Amino acid sequence: MPVNRFSWLLSHLHLNDNSVIPKKGDANYDKLYKVRPFLNLVLKNSQAVYNPNRIVAIDESMIKFKGRHSSKQYMPKKPIKRGYKVWALADNYPLMSYLKSNGIYACETVNMTRKHLPQQKDDKSLKQGKYDWNTDQFSISIIKWKDKRSRKLKNKSFVPDSLRLEKSAHQPKISTRRCAKCCTREKEVRTEWMCAVCNVPLCITKNRNCFADHHK
Repeated sequence: MPVNRFSWLLSHLHLNDNSVIPKKGDANYDKLYKVRPFLNLVLKNSQAVYNPNRIVAIDESMIKFKGRHSSKQYMPKKPIKRGYKVWALADNYPLMSYLKSNGIYACETVNMTRKHLPQQKDDKSLKQGKYDWNTDQFSISIIKWKDKRSRKLKNKSFVPDSLRLEKSAHQPKISTRRCAKCCTREKEVRTEWMCAVCNVPLCITKNRNCFADHHK
């Protein structure tokens, strides 16, 4: 779709009656008035379609937004630092099985002390770049890998039995970022190279080759 047509459609898309917007200071004033009918529809359908488990939690989530709005917040410690902070209902582990039964694939990081997770190798037995994985009785894979510290990932997407690796596609390209393998908090190491496929900055020098080590 051409950008001009998209802009035209966007300018004519209205979800509420803008001619009766409550003024600031009014008892009915709503910062999200223009999209309030859509938000109410999403909440109504979400409550009708899915019944949460008994064990749930309330957590905050960030919706990325680069424009200007009075509801926009800056959260420096979040992966998404600028946007809308919303409160979300977080379900527990069985939600992944429910999503899979409905043909919805999902992926998330999980706490290592979470209950009902398969037993995996401890942190000391995993070297940097190594991983361990298991599959539970619901065909959900649990992957633990060691970067600068251990991380655990839960997902429902699996690699097929027949897999072909096109290693020739992993070619270096120009970059000016920190090396993902040898850069630490104590010693900053910058590199001019990055893998074109993995999009990971890696060193290629006379004394070390992080690019080759990363693709072993």
